[in-house]
Amino acid sequence: MMSVRLIVSEALSEYYHQHQSYPRSLSELPMQTLRWGDEGSTVRDAEAWTYVSDGSSFTMTWTNTRGRELYVGGSTGRVYYSRDEKR
Repeated sequence: MMSVRLIVSEALSEYYHQHQSYPRSLSELPMQTLRWGDEGSTVRDAEAWTYVSDGSSFTMTWTNTRGRELYVGGSTGRVYYSRDEKR
């Protein structure tokens, strides 16, 4: 899931730089053409993440069965890999 976070965050950054906003849904990204395969990742792995965006910012989270969260967020073109980093 770490690789999903990196792959999708790169795509979100590129999307922001092209459109000056983040997509409202991950379905607006070219998911099938992204660089999948790191650590065995596939486009289906991204479906396990929760993605929320208002256009100017986004959060994307995944929580494992033990309650450990992976996080990526962004605001006005900048990507954060932890909630603390954004503060």
